[in-house]
Amino acid sequence: MELTSISHGTIHLSNESIQGDCVSLDAFEYLNQLGEGTYGVVHRARDKRNDNIVALKTVRIFESEKGEGIPITALREISILRSLNHINVIKVLEVAVGTELDEIFMVEDLKFQVHKQRIIHRDLKMSNLLLTKTGILKIADFGMAREKAGWMTPQPVTIWYRSPELLFGAQTYSYSVDLWSAGCIMAELITSQPLLPGSNEKQEMDLIVSLLGPPSETTWPGYKRLPWAHNYSAPDPGIVRKREGLKAMFQAEKSGLVDILIKLVQYNPESRPSAKEALNHRYFYESPPG
Repeated sequence: MELTSISHGTIHLSNESIQGDCVSLDAFEYLNQLGEGTYGVVHRARDKRNDNIVALKTVRIFESEKGEGIPITALREISILRSLNHINVIKVLEVAVGTELDEIFMVEDLKFQVHKQRIIHRDLKMSNLLLTKTGILKIADFGMAREKAGWMTPQPVTIWYRSPELLFGAQTYSYSVDLWSAGCIMAELITSQPLLPGSNEKQEMDLIVSLLGPPSETTWPGYKRLPWAHNYSAPDPGIVRKREGLKAMFQAEKSGLVDILIKLVQYNPESRPSAKEALNHRYFYESPPG
């Protein structure tokens, strides 16, 4: 099988070469489960060869993919992670297989230069953030990540962290979808509750409107041209809290937090700060409370 990776040219793979080149799954001892998603399960494990603690990601191979070798989604994730070398991005150490090629295992270092490498993560959420025992944050699960391109699917991000342009079906978008997710994560870290816990796309958009007020050409120029915008009916104006919702929610916090959240969690993707701009915000230079 021949597949093209994002950043390393062409990868030539076959069932035989994979089993010959990869470490055996027997080299690892499962300790506990860290998380589970549609495309795989992540366990904390011990490498018996050196006693290192690693994250072992099981990549599911669906019935339709069996007999075809490693799925393109797994190859893409491995390629992206190998192209990124940053303290806050989880690192692929090696790939492991069992005796049958029904599952692929990615061995990742468990110890945000992502956008600089033209990669959009597209699934930032609490469960994809790992913290080492020394307090270093690691961004994990690049299964939905893509190199920035023209057309992309509008439904990659877990719904609680999905930006309004994706909810309205945008097929061309940029790194700003990750910044929206980052804002939702920051709010969740402060309150210990998801900011926008919708159960479906309509309810998610309703929650956004109740927090920010209904979108307009002023707050979000051109939004009506998005594919699904005309299908959306806003909730009763009487229950909409308008834009001061974020200020009211975090009124006890320092002004820097409120300001960065308002910049990240806003309708217009063009107005959201870049990752670099966000990290330079005054909030990150304020002394912590207490």
